Amino acid sequence: MFTESLGKDAVTIRSSQLPRTIQELAARAIGRATASVLRLHRISVFVGLLFAALASPARAEIELPVASPQSSIHVRADGGRRWKQGEYDVWHLQGNCEIRQDQVVGRATEAVLWVDRASPHSGQPTKAIVYLDGEVTVEHGGGSSTGGDATNGASLTGRTWLGRFYTLRSLDFDVPLAGGEPAAKPAAFDRGMDARTQQYAESHRTVGLGVQPAQFTTEEIETPTGSTLSLGSHNIILRGRSSVRPQLKFFPNPNNAGESIGVVSSGVNILIQGIQTQSLGDLGTIDIETDRAVIWTSTPKAFNFGGGDPQTDVPVEIYLEGNIVFRQGDRVIYADRMYYDVTRENGVVLESEVLTPVPNYEGLLRLKADVLQMVSRQQFVAFGAAATSSRIGVPRYWVQSQQVTLEDQPTPQIDPITGAVAVDPVTGEPAVRHNYLATSRNNFVYLGGLPVLYWPTLATDLERPSFYINDISGGSDNIFGTQARIDFDLFQVLGIRDVSPGTDWSLSTDYLSDRGFGLGTEFVYAGEGLLQFPGPYHGLLDAWGIKDTGLDTLGADRRDLIPEEEWRGRVRFQHRHDLPNGFQFTAEAGLISDRDFLEQYFEREWDQYKDQNTGIQLKQYLGSQAWSITADVRVNDFFTQTEWLPRLDHTALGYSFLADYLTFNAHTHVGYANMKTASTPTQPANQAKFNPLPYEADREGLHAATRQEIDLPVNLGPIKIVPYALGEAFYVGEDLNGDDLTRLYGQVGIRTNLPFWTVYPTVQSTLLNLNGLAHKIALTS
Repeated sequence: MFTESLGKDAVTIRSSQLPRTIQELAARAIGRATASVLRLHRISVFVGLLFAALASPARAEIELPVASPQSSIHVRADGGRRWKQGEYDVWHLQGNCEIRQDQVVGRATEAVLWVDRASPHSGQPTKAIVYLDGEVTVEHGGGSSTGGDATNGASLTGRTWLGRFYTLRSLDFDVPLAGGEPAAKPAAFDRGMDARTQQYAESHRTVGLGVQPAQFTTEEIETPTGSTLSLGSHNIILRGRSSVRPQLKFFPNPNNAGESIGVVSSGVNILIQGIQTQSLGDLGTIDIETDRAVIWTSTPKAFNFGGGDPQTDVPVEIYLEGNIVFRQGDRVIYADRMYYDVTRENGVVLESEVLTPVPNYEGLLRLKADVLQMVSRQQFVAFGAAATSSRIGVPRYWVQSQQVTLEDQPTPQIDPITGAVAVDPVTGEPAVRHNYLATSRNNFVYLGGLPVLYWPTLATDLERPSFYINDISGGSDNIFGTQARIDFDLFQVLGIRDVSPGTDWSLSTDYLSDRGFGLGTEFVYAGEGLLQFPGPYHGLLDAWGIKDTGLDTLGADRRDLIPEEEWRGRVRFQHRHDLPNGFQFTAEAGLISDRDFLEQYFEREWDQYKDQNTGIQLKQYLGSQAWSITADVRVNDFFTQTEWLPRLDHTALGYSFLADYLTFNAHTHVGYANMKTASTPTQPANQAKFNPLPYEADREGLHAATRQEIDLPVNLGPIKIVPYALGEAFYVGEDLNGDDLTRLYGQVGIRTNLPFWTVYPTVQSTLLNLNGLAHKIALTS
C-alpha cells in the first residue's frame, strides 16, 4: 500500500482480479454490470474501436459471469488429498472433478483448490481459488456456446482454467480422502502455483498492446438494496482537460441497433448533471477527468462539447484510463483505470485512492487500494487496502488490511429554519451527512513504516477517527507508582458491526507498578424502545478490578493501610427508561469489594457522586403530582444503608386551589424498612475514626409518614409573605428501644422574603468572560 507490503491473499487478488490490458478491464466491467449476451457482443465492438483509437492490434477474451455469493458451493470428485498451506486449506482432486455454484459449473479431470474459510458470523465470504487441469469445461447459465449467439448460457473449454469462487453460505466437499499432504507435490499443484505466480507478475507489468489476456474469474459482490437512482432530465457536458481539444468519435454498435460507442482521447472533463435519488433528491454534478475514455450510450447527441440536449433516464457506461479524478459530492477518487456505470452507480477501480470526509474530524479519510469495487454509491469493497488520515505521500501511520468494506449511509442535512435541504456554501451542492461503517480483515497498524499491531477483524463507526484505542495515559506518584493506562474500543477489537447509535464499549487495561495490573470495562448505551417497551432509555455498566499488592494512603492520618481484600474492584450499573404516560423506570446496582476501594481508586466518585445503591424504582409523573414504588437492598456490609422491601411514595407539589389563593404541598410514604449498620473496620486507623451516630442501629419494621402543608402567599410590594400551616403523622414499627412509635406534629407560621438586586452593565472582562454584572441578595425569615 503506502509501502510494498501485501497480505496473504493479495497475490491471489491481484493475479485473478486485476485485468492485464485495457480491453480486458472494460470487458470484465461490462460483464459484471449485466448478465445479458448483448454485453458480450458489446465488448468485441469496444475492442475494435479501441484498436482504432490506439492504432495497434490486440485481442481480448471474455470470461464467464460468476454466481451469486448467496449460493452454496458444492465440490465432488472420485478422490483427493487435503493439507494446509499457510492459512489456506489445499485440496487436490482427481477424477470427474466438479465445482458447482448455482448455475456456474466447472469440470475437469484434475483440480486444485485453495480454500480460505471466513470466520463464523464475520459477514465475510468464504473464498476458493480453483485451478482446473485437463479437459476443462466451465459453464454458466445452464447452456453452452460455440459462438457468439448464446442466449441462455455460455461455456469455456480448454486445457486449464484458474478462477475464484466465494460464498456467504456453505462450501461442501463430496470427496473421498486418500490422505494428507504428499511427500512430492502433484504436477497439477505445481502448474496451478505457476499460473498464480505468473499472473501476479504480469499484473505488475506496464500495460502493453501485445499482452495475451487470460480468462480469470473476478469477484462479484451482491448489490444491496438502496435508493433507486434515476438520471432524470440530466445533461452531459464534455470539456477539454487542458488547452488541447479532446477527440471524440462515436460508432454505431453493430450488435445493438439502439446503442453507440464513443472513444475520447487527448484528455477530457465529463460533467453529468441532474442525477436524482428517491432518498436524497438532487445529488448535484458528477465531475470526471481522465486522459482517455470509452462511452456506451443510446444517445450520442447527449455527449457534445459544451453540453447537449437534456436527456431523461438514458443509461450511460464509461470506461476511463489515465490520471483519473472522479468527484461526486464531497468524495474524490484518484485512479489509473476505472469502469463506471452511471445509472447503477457501480464500477471497478484499479490502483485507486479515495479522499472522503468523516464527521467530527477536521480532515479527510484517505483510502488506497489495489482493487476498489464500487458496489453502489453507499458501499465500497477494497482489496489490498490501506487507510490513514495523513495527507503526506508516505504517511507516518496507517492501517493496512487484506479487505475493507466501507458503507456510507448518507442523509440530507436539513436547514432548521427553512426545513429544506441545506446547501454547502462552498460547493453550492446539497449538504449531506455521512454515516460510515467500516469492516476489515487481517489488519496491521504501521508506525514509521513498521507493523506494530495485528488484529484479524476490525469493525468501526468512522465518526470516531481512531484505531482500536480510545485513550492512552500515564503518570507516576507515591500511591500507585508508575502508571500506564490504555482504553480499547471493544466494538472494533471484536469486529462487531451494526453498533446501535448512542452505545460505547471500552476495555481498560491499567498497569500500576506499586499496585498491580487492573482490568475493566465500561458500556454506555442510549436508545429508543427496549424489549418491546417504547420510550427513550440510557444507562451504563462500569466494572473494574485489580489484584492489589500495595498499601492504601487515604490522608495524612491514614497511611500505609493494608487493604481488607486482596482482589479489589467494583461494579456500577445505572439504567433509566422514560415510558409513555409519564412513567419512568430506574434500576441501579453498586457492588464494591471493600470500604476503602472507592476512596483510594475513584476519589472523584467517592467525593461527588451519589451513594452507590442497589435497587429498582417505578415512578409516574402526573402534572404537579408523582407516585413511585421502590425496592432497595444493601449489598455492601461496610456501609450503613436502609433496605426498603418495598416503599411506596406520593408527592404533591404546588397544587393550587380556591382560585389559586391557596397552595398545597404533601409527601406521603409507606414501606417496610430494614436499617443495617456498617461492619466494624479491621484497620486500626479506620477503627479510630469509626464513630456510628447515636440513631444508627439495626432495626426493621413498618415505616409510614405523611406531611401536609397549606400556604397562602401574599405579595406586599417587594415583600412576599407566606402564612402556612403544616402537619405530620409518623409511625415506625421498631424504634431504638425496639418498640413501635407513633408521632404527630403540627406547625403554623409565616415565611417572608425580601429580594434586593442591582445591575452593573459596564463591568466587562475578557479574562473572566463577563459582559455585565448583577448582584442579588434575598432576606428570608
